[in-house]
Amino acid sequence: IAILDDVLVNGYGGANISSISKVDNVGTVNTTGPHGFNNGDICKITGSDQSAYNNEFEVTLAGSNAFTIPIPNEAPSSVTGTMRCVKAPLGFTKPFSGTNKAVYRSSDPTSNRFYLRVVDDASGANGGAEASFTMAEVMTGIDTWDTLVPSPSRVPAGYLVAKSNVSTTAVRHWMIIGNSKLFYLFCYFNNNDVLLSSGNISNALFGDVISYSPNDAWNTVIGGHAGNIGSQYFLNNPIFSISSSNPYTTPVTNTNLSSYGHLMLM
Repeated sequence: IAILDDVLVNGYGGANISSISKVDNVGTVNTTGPHGFNNGDICKITGSDQSAYNNEFEVTLAGSNAFTIPIPNEAPSSVTGTMRCVKAPLGFTKPFSGTNKAVYRSSDPTSNRFYLRVVDDASGANGGAEASFTMAEVMTGIDTWDTLVPSPSRVPAGYLVAKSNVSTTAVRHWMIIGNSKLFYLFCYFNNNDVLLSSGNISNALFGDVISYSPNDAWNTVIGGHAGNIGSQYFLNNPIFSISSSNPYTTPVTNTNLSSYGHLMLM
């Protein structure tokens, strides 16, 4: 949940800002320590007394403790405030939360804005080594929804993401690829060799998809490992078989590839 909070909602990394200077339409941002950005990263600046600077900007490096950003000519040249820059989040909100539970929703007004519910309370068969993903079209609280997908009667534990092969505090590598409408999560649960090809990646996805059906009123997807994944966390090729004939479809597995990878469309 902490990783999803940072990447989806809050932003992560970055540094405190000591000063911002502006010449024409270029702002130079100086930080109190290494900012960790690369050229082309999108940073989010907060804490400026001048609202034009409280925004997201593409970074051009000017050193480990400095970078430049494009800024409108009309923005003030004098910049004050207690400012910080972080790598920009994907643009989700967190409307509901509870103990080891969280609900995320896209803030993009062009998104379907369905709800993703994440439970990471060690209540599953593999304890703290896994987390559960489900989604709903309508939610009014952390434990209140219209219809949960996948249905608890079909997939009682929800779609699972393996954080580790055992319950441990050891660090595991992860990767999130996404935008304001959809994201993929990959967890290197067995070790930290991200180049290992023997199948040590647990994965999940959630968000809007481009539907091939012109009458698809939902076009939202959730995917992950179905059922008690136990020692079978891994999918060498995380391929999912898809069924989208109705808004709450029965998950379909490709038995030639895997019996525990599911994808469900709304």
